[in-house]
Order: sequence, then C-alpha cells, then structure tokens
Amino acid sequence: MQLPNRAPRPAARPPLQVVPPSAPDSAGHLSTLAYGTLIAGVLLVGLLVRLSFILSSDFPLNDGGMFFQMVRDLQANHYALPPTTTYNAADIPFAYPPLGFYATALVDDTLPVSLVTAFRVVPFAASALVLCAFMIFARSWCASRAEALVAGLAFALLPRTYLWLLMGGGITRAFGLLFAILALYFIRLLYLRQRLIFAAPAGIFAALTVLSHLEMAWCVAFTAALFFVAFGRHRTGLLGSALIAVATVVLTAPWWGTILVYHGPAPLLNAGHASGPLVLDRVIALLYMRFTGEALFPVLAALALLGCIACFARRQYLLPVWLLLTLTLDLRALGTFATLPFALLISHAVVGALVPAIRGVARAPRALVPAVGIIVGCYALIAAMVAAPQLLRAMTPDEQSAMAWVAGNTAPQSRVLVVANEAWAADKSSEWLPALTQRISVATPQGAEWLPGNAFADRVEAYRALQKCANGTGDCLDTWERKFSLPFDYVYIPKINSSLDEMPVDEHECCAALRAALRADPRYRVAFDGAGATIFRRAS
Repeated sequence: MQLPNRAPRPAARPPLQVVPPSAPDSAGHLSTLAYGTLIAGVLLVGLLVRLSFILSSDFPLNDGGMFFQMVRDLQANHYALPPTTTYNAADIPFAYPPLGFYATALVDDTLPVSLVTAFRVVPFAASALVLCAFMIFARSWCASRAEALVAGLAFALLPRTYLWLLMGGGITRAFGLLFAILALYFIRLLYLRQRLIFAAPAGIFAALTVLSHLEMAWCVAFTAALFFVAFGRHRTGLLGSALIAVATVVLTAPWWGTILVYHGPAPLLNAGHASGPLVLDRVIALLYMRFTGEALFPVLAALALLGCIACFARRQYLLPVWLLLTLTLDLRALGTFATLPFALLISHAVVGALVPAIRGVARAPRALVPAVGIIVGCYALIAAMVAAPQLLRAMTPDEQSAMAWVAGNTAPQSRVLVVANEAWAADKSSEWLPALTQRISVATPQGAEWLPGNAFADRVEAYRALQKCANGTGDCLDTWERKFSLPFDYVYIPKINSSLDEMPVDEHECCAALRAALRADPRYRVAFDGAGATIFRRAS
C-alpha cells in the first residue's frame, strides 16, 4: 500500500541578517567592457558637477580663510609645525590635523600656481579621488554590478558628497573622507576574508584619516566597531583590529606627540567638545529629508528611505543601523559621512525594489525601466547643479577689493566687526578677512574650538547675536559690544547677500537697514564704499 505524499514542510524563516546575503550578479548580462564604460560615465558626471562649481570663480569657494593662513604659517616655519597660528591674532593652537596643509603647501611651492589657486585645485582633486574610492567600496559591498553603478551615481549626485569638500576648507575634509572610505574598505575585507594582510593598508589609511580630519577618524572608529560586530567576531578580526589600532597610534605619533609637547592634551579635548546639532535635530532633518543638501524635491533622500524599508523587509539591518549610528554619534560631519550608507541604501531601493516593481506591472513596456531611470537621474543631476548656491559661492572681485582696502588703509591693530547676516559657517567675509587683511575680525568663530573653556560656544553665540543687528542701528552694535566685551574700530558690511541673487540693487544688498542707520549716525563715518562692501570707521 502506497503511503500518501506528505505535505511539504513550510520553509524556515530566515535568521536575522546583519549583512546582505551573497547573491549572484544580477547584472550578469552586463559585459566587463560595458560595466567599465558605465563606471567611467558615472565618474565623468560626478567630476563635471564638481568642476562646474570650481570654475564659477577664480577664488576658493566659501570658507578656508583660517586654513589659508595656517598653510602660510607652515610655509613660513619651513614645514615644521608651529605652536600656534597667526590667524586672527587669537593664539589658536596649531592643533588641526596637518596632512591637507602639507599637501596644499607643496602644491603652492612646487607648481606654478598661487596659493589661492591651490585652494581651488586641491579640494577638487581630492574630491575626484573620493568618487573613485567610493566606486571601489561600493563594488565590494554590492551583490551586483547594477547595484554598484546605482550607488556610485547616487554618491556622485548627492550634494553632501561635495558641498563641504569643494570649499577652501575642503583641503582637509576631502582628504579625510577619501582615507576614511579606503580604511573602511580594507577593514571590511579583513573581517570578511579573515586575512591579516589587509590590516596593513587598513592601518595606514586609518592613520591618514586621523592626520587629515579628526571627525572622519571618529566616524571610521565607530563604523569599524559596527563592522566588527557584524562580521568580524573571530580571532583574525580581533587580532587585525588590534594591529590597526596600534599602527594608527604609531603612524600618527609625530603629529599628536608634537601637540602634546606644545600644549598638552587640552586643544584636542577642547575640539572634541565643540559639537554640532543635537541628535533630535538630526533625526528631524532625516525625517524631513533635508540634510542631503538637495535643492529641489529630495528624490535621493526619498530613495534612501525606501532602501531602509526594503532592508527591513529582507531582515538586512546593517545599512539602516549604520545610518542610525551616524545620526547618533557623528558630532559635526553628519551630512557628509552619512552619504556612504545613504548611497548604498539608494542602490538597494532602485535595484531591489523599484526595478522589480516596475517590471511586475502588467503590460509594462521593456523600455519603462530605463526611461524611469533616465528621468530620475536627470532630475537628480539638475538638483545637484543648483545645490546650496549660498554655500558654493566665492567672494566676488569687488569684495576682494574691499578686503585689499582694509589691508592697505587701516592700522595693523585694527579690530573689524563683520555684519553679513549669514550663518557663521557660510560667512566667507568673516572668515577670510583675517587671512586677507591681517586684521582682527572680532566675531569670527573659526578656530575657537581649539581654545579652552567654552570659547567656541561663546563665540558662536556672540556671532549669532551680532547678525541680529543687520536690521538694527548703531545702538544695537553698542549693546552687543557691552554684552560680549568685544570692542571694535570698523564695521564691515558686504554689499551682496550671498543667500540671495548676486545683484547690486538695494533690495538684494546685505544689511541695508544697518548701513543706512550708520550713515546717519554721527558716531560713524564712511571710510570705504565700493561695489563689494561698505566700511564704517567708528569715532574714537
């Protein structure tokens, strides 16, 4: 008698997965030649976006004034680290990781370019290398060539992958992100392949990250810890992690050892206390999809959130956890470093969710998937080209002329109050004035993070209070001076509000109310009035 067939047993639920399961290349039909061509296309698109901003001016974009002076200090000290920087006459310890300063100084000294040009070329070159490094990292992470290409394109077009890297201050940030990506690439290989040989390049790149940007070094540290929990809990992973830590400490010793000799640990500890937005503010920025820097509808941020949903549906939690960890632990470089898991989440959303969904639509034409991809890609490209214009603008030649007047017509000990009605991180006038004029910019916060106590927080508070006087009078400036005990001799008011159109008409001029009030105030007289700025001298 034949026994009846048993009903098939239900498939066991998959275990919790922290890492994406290995899968065959879903883009197997894509030849190596085609894949290489598409990679070149992605890199070209990313470079053209970045180059469009660099070529928009012959001056460094936005910030970098303090670093500009620090590079000159390094050159004047024959490439030995000086104890302090002469920037803004504030006795700021020369404690910033110096690798970017050395690279820029060498470009200035060995190539036929000025230091101003070096502050444009070096950030662009380093940001181009960041693109290449991420493509390598993405291919090692993604299960298919298609996912790697989508991740690379998303990374190329996410504004936060270049907003702060292309600026003059990008001489440190771009190198920091570059070496952070390479360090994580080799750390992950060490854990997955369980071969100690990967500890050597991981240690070298981790050390280079520390020597470039401390915030990026912190991001590498907590991400490496996450990777260890995910797939490094074995003897080789433990030993390799120890070797990487030792190599990082030893290779960076000449820098931190010099800082300890000059100042002790205080400057490094002070910088660690100068945090950025609160965790709640960052979560709100994520929910509102704001921190990617997209100027139009945040389509890439929306895709990343879809990628999070797709990862949870597949019980693959590493990327969402990595993003959440960055939101929680990254003190100041949140938007920049978070682009790594963000771009990978976008690739999961597109290849793992959107493409199958579109193909599953009844009677959908075969050309629908590439058509949708082209439309979304073009939209993201346009959004990238118009991203945060107030951050990626340089001082105009007219404002540079106003700075030159300050340098040539004021006493060396003069103290200048800059009222630009900007957020301090976007106020290029305040940061560049000390470097270009060798005069003191009274309210500039840059560099105060290395000073003792609450110097940085106090200076940011003073700066923000000062900008409220943009629509005030001379009495507002007097009240500000008494409150913060910061005397001044001149008031520098830029003519162009960088957050608006660059048009020399009254309604677009910065601080028109304050300018008019000071013109009518007998305690002030116009010392300079040009197309770039109005400068008032305060009566003695």
